[in-house]
Amino acid sequence: MTSPLTLFDKLWIRHEIVQRDGESLLWVDLAMERPVVLPEGRPAEIELAAFANLERLQRCVRRAHDLQLRLWDGADALIRTIARRGLIAQIRRDGDATVLDITGPLALPHAAIVYGRALAAVVPLLAEPPRFELDLLCRFGGLDVALEVAPPLWLPAAAAAPHPPTSPAQRLADDLAMLGHAVDREPPPIAAGDRVLLPDLVVDRRGARWLVEVLGFATRESIADKLARYRAAGFTRVVLCADLATAPGCDLEPGVCGFLRCVEVDELFAAMGEPP
Repeated sequence: MTSPLTLFDKLWIRHEIVQRDGESLLWVDLAMERPVVLPEGRPAEIELAAFANLERLQRCVRRAHDLQLRLWDGADALIRTIARRGLIAQIRRDGDATVLDITGPLALPHAAIVYGRALAAVVPLLAEPPRFELDLLCRFGGLDVALEVAPPLWLPAAAAAPHPPTSPAQRLADDLAMLGHAVDREPPPIAAGDRVLLPDLVVDRRGARWLVEVLGFATRESIADKLARYRAAGFTRVVLCADLATAPGCDLEPGVCGFLRCVEVDELFAAMGEPP
């Protein structure tokens, strides 16, 4: 036989019901907001600081006019990743350092949001190099602000190795190989004066070797500059593939193959001035 509830028990149960219902009413006018639930408990302060650093730095690069990233030893993989994400960057050597002069989202008003998202995705990779210097010129509240970032910089370790989707260059290489064309997927960097060029592919087309670089973002000025540097380095068989969603009209330039989502092999060969 169960014992009857005491007056204290009844009051406590009523208090629990009122408290639970009262908390739910606090959010009745905020349909998309609820109290944060942490099933694994409170995270460590240093982990919160790492994610706060990541969010603040990503916000800065999304509001940048231009950036300069200086890297030292062991940065080749990071440099290649930045290039393959399609960012507009001039790469050059300066002594024992590699310098990337990167166009910021505010310099591309026609694609600032998409470009800013691509640039922000690179920020977690800065958890890898032991030594770097990042200079940014940003705009906040109508004012230009110069920022400098360098180690020690605490970033989330789990974010240091993202897995980006298959790039248009990778898909193009797969299509060319499937059609029986010889493709070099990892061509070496090319020195062009004080600059460094990073072609994505080398394609053997009827006995001639063509350099192919796939650009996620571009302007007519950046395309003209890149083609001129390839020619100055002694390479005339070059095709630049420009995404027309972010670089409209660039396919009108000679030596440029326009594409949307993926590069068509026939369009690539047409840009080489040859029939498919």
